[in-house]
Amino acid sequence: MSEELKTERLRTCPKCRSQNVRWYEIYEQPMYWDQFASGIDPEGCETQAGDIIEVRGKCRSCQHQWKPKGITQVAQLPGWTEE
Repeated sequence: MSEELKTERLRTCPKCRSQNVRWYEIYEQPMYWDQFASGIDPEGCETQAGDIIEVRGKCRSCQHQWKPKGITQVAQLPGWTEE
């Protein structure tokens, strides 16, 4: 597939149509603290990676931000490569 055809399918900014977009995966990241009979241990904080909450795009040309419809992770976007 030619580079030109790959580029045509990329998502663009809905406001200015720029292809210069930064994509974000927004994650849930719970933090846990343990409580004992003596109280809550402030040093015992544990974080865990959570699920993807949403994907958002931010245009690097006009700064517009949006949520692409039907996309639940960045790897679903046209133009994603495993290289």
